[in-house]
Amino acid sequence: MYAVKRNLWIFNHYAQEPGSPGGTRHFALARYLKPLGWHTSIIASSVEHITGRQRLRFLEFRKKERLSGVEFLWLRGPVYRGNGIKRILNMYSYSLMALLPGMFSSLPSADVVIGSSVHPFAAFSAWRVSRRLGVPFIFEIRDLWPETLIQMGVLKKDAAAAHMFYFLERFLCSKAVRVITLLPRAANYLESIGVDREKIVWVPNGAEPCSDLEPLPFPRHEPRFTFMYVGSHGRANDLEPILDALKIVQERGALVPWRFVFVGEGPEKDRLCRIAHEKGLEPSVEFRGPVPKEAVCKVLMEADCCVIMVKNLPQLYQYGISMNKIFDYMAAARPVIMAADVPDTPIEQAGCGLLIPPGSPSHLAQALIDVMEMSYDHRTELGRKGYEYLKEHFSYGVLARRLARMLDLVCVETGSVRE
Repeated sequence: MYAVKRNLWIFNHYAQEPGSPGGTRHFALARYLKPLGWHTSIIASSVEHITGRQRLRFLEFRKKERLSGVEFLWLRGPVYRGNGIKRILNMYSYSLMALLPGMFSSLPSADVVIGSSVHPFAAFSAWRVSRRLGVPFIFEIRDLWPETLIQMGVLKKDAAAAHMFYFLERFLCSKAVRVITLLPRAANYLESIGVDREKIVWVPNGAEPCSDLEPLPFPRHEPRFTFMYVGSHGRANDLEPILDALKIVQERGALVPWRFVFVGEGPEKDRLCRIAHEKGLEPSVEFRGPVPKEAVCKVLMEADCCVIMVKNLPQLYQYGISMNKIFDYMAAARPVIMAADVPDTPIEQAGCGLLIPPGSPSHLAQALIDVMEMSYDHRTELGRKGYEYLKEHFSYGVLARRLARMLDLVCVETGSVRE
């Protein structure tokens, strides 16, 4: 245990507190950073991205909260749902609010500032704040913007917005003393745009190993074998092929009764519900609402096997992936079916599931049947492999130690050390 000597500010527009649905990466890291000598303040938007919930009262423009020992500062933004113009206004609002004088007077003075994407405007504001304070700036790239938008077909490569995002990406990388990436091979991309590999640090997403997993409590498909997907229901999640595959399974017949449970929220959810109804998949397909991060382990205890879908975008996914749900599934010791053409996936490295081609309902249907026909002991062993691999490589305690070593080194290199 170390006495807390230094203060870290993390600008993450979409940061989530415990008890809310969605990823809690920075909250989890902050809890483990404290005994390593770092007090963390997370600066986030007051609007919860998944639900559109406004965290602040009327005429309240900011609020500091300490939640489970971690400090959050909520900056007021306009309420939105989905990916329309209101979301864009919310992005600009957060970035502008972060630049207002006196906005952070209630926080302890920062020694290091991290600006985290998804969108680069939040990171740009973090850089401006670090410059004003005279402390090191670290750029964390959670998604490659604009590359992700281009490969998803949302943005044209030659569009003015794409050129602006490319400029911001290069600018922020040049101003940062370190660039954190969540993707295992993103250093190849960053080097191609001129980033010195020595500046690049890989700190992926992770998860807390689920408690009470010894011995591993697996259901024995009673009354039905349960497949589960937990996460966002958006275009990028490519969930429709699951329904096509389930229709194939239904028509072929299976040796045991089964069901598929979707847990989460997103702009595609209503459409997926309609498709499931049209295909006659009810009552074998169940859609549930999102659950808080802290409840994910309990929900996954119902599952015999979990499923991940990744769009067939080889130009984008050549750099790898770091989806929260991968680590949640491993933390719950569940075998995983992953439809993806992605190098170096944790599922492959751990040997904890089946990898199949993306976008192929027939391959997925066969994988679902194969898992149902596996012995209980085989499925348990796959789950155990993922659980043990996560504890060693992707638990947040391990990742926080990696981050703390980098932060300590940055302070030494830049002289940002307070007595």
